[in-house]
Amino acid sequence: EGVSLLTQVKAQLDTQNRLGETALLKAVQGHDRDNAKVLIDAGANPDISDSSGVSARSAAIGDPRSASIAKLIKDVPVRKPKAMQGPSL
Repeated sequence: EGVSLLTQVKAQLDTQNRLGETALLKAVQGHDRDNAKVLIDAGANPDISDSSGVSARSAAIGDPRSASIAKLIKDVPVRKPKAMQGPSL
């Protein structure tokens, strides 16, 4: 429900939290196929890495529990992530 609301208001789907995690990465980590599908269908970029270098694509492929999400992501063309914007360290 919350993810659907995000897409309805055209929020920035690829916004990262302080750890560099995107909503799509959090959905993959939580094995939440439904929200991952909503985000992917809305255009979320699965190739943005968090501060540890993990992307939604790599997390889904590397975790057998996320196999159904990995199938959704495999059809998304690889996209160069935009530079992470935020405060300088």
